[in-house]
Amino acid sequence: MVSTFIITGSTWTARDTLKNLGGRWVPHLNAWLLPDYERESVGRLRDQMGLDVRLIALPIDLPGSSKAASEARARAAASPAPSPTLR
Repeated sequence: MVSTFIITGSTWTARDTLKNLGGRWVPHLNAWLLPDYERESVGRLRDQMGLDVRLIALPIDLPGSSKAASEARARAAASPAPSPTLR
């Protein structure tokens, strides 16, 4: 089970920020889902933009939902894989 923030309201102007925080747009919910470890950033967005924010528990694991997965992706992006050599 994973806890996540569900963010609704007029989110268009915050779209890029939500993406950069690891948010995922869920069209059938008309909402963004953000990992719970982004609590401080989500709180700032709520206060600045008046977004509707709720913390919910989902009975599934979302791809890339853990902080460890995000850190692993960042490390992988920072260290390029060696290119194969032709013989």
